[in-house]
Amino acid sequence: MHFRTIAGLVLIASAGALADTVTLVSSKDNTMYISGTTLASNAVGDSMFCGTTASGIGFIRRCLIEFDIAGNIPAGSTVTNVSLQLQMTKSISGSHDHTLHKVMASWGEGTSNGGNSGGGAVPTPGDATWLHRFFDTDLWTTPGGDFVAAASATTSVGGVGAYSWSDAGLTADVQDWVDNPSNNFGWVLIGDEAGSPTAKRWATREHATVAWRPTLVVDFDPPAVCYPDCDNSGALNIFDYICFGNAYAVQDPYADCDNSGTFNIFDYICFGNAYAAGCP
Repeated sequence: MHFRTIAGLVLIASAGALADTVTLVSSKDNTMYISGTTLASNAVGDSMFCGTTASGIGFIRRCLIEFDIAGNIPAGSTVTNVSLQLQMTKSISGSHDHTLHKVMASWGEGTSNGGNSGGGAVPTPGDATWLHRFFDTDLWTTPGGDFVAAASATTSVGGVGAYSWSDAGLTADVQDWVDNPSNNFGWVLIGDEAGSPTAKRWATREHATVAWRPTLVVDFDPPAVCYPDCDNSGALNIFDYICFGNAYAVQDPYADCDNSGTFNIFDYICFGNAYAAGCP
């Protein structure tokens, strides 16, 4: 961000930083299973499952997935676009819509390991199951997960390959998680549960093929910065002038305050005007 001056007046007192993009791998993922009377989970397996299996319509799988938003996108940022990318590795059915829904309660990833088996494994402490947010102490309010009924994004999934979800609803979800980190419980991916079989197998963050791991690409505009706060201390004082002088001495682009392409006394005047205007 720079300041432009005409006749010594500051015309632009503050501006946002350049747009940025971050690519995240899921911080946790798991599968919730209806498998008769058996509880199952798959916390650290290399696969997660969505849809119904050949065993019958009562055998449903749902994928849980979460990303560390607050740890990678600065607070105050404006999210402009989001794309979730998943790799489907096996299918027992044709094309079906898969919907992403914003999860409304925390859930766990224990140490259960069902590998790439559709049946999962015996849940371990802290695992999410069809009944539990955290096995075997905290239950979902509604079995199968607590989530927003309206889908944030929908994609039709057919044969083996890479798929992406990139609707406005995902952008709204991630913006909420930037603004309110305590709301971030990720998404649940739901396949076609109206028929059988419809199940799809997806690579998790533990998959040996790194490129297949769940990925979230987020475009965002970082929060606006205060130009005269050269040392980023949060306060304007003599140290900002010293900081500016040091930048000027090495011809750092920051010190070209008036965007003239040259370094001269007018940059000092520009900086002084910006300093006098203060920060929002």
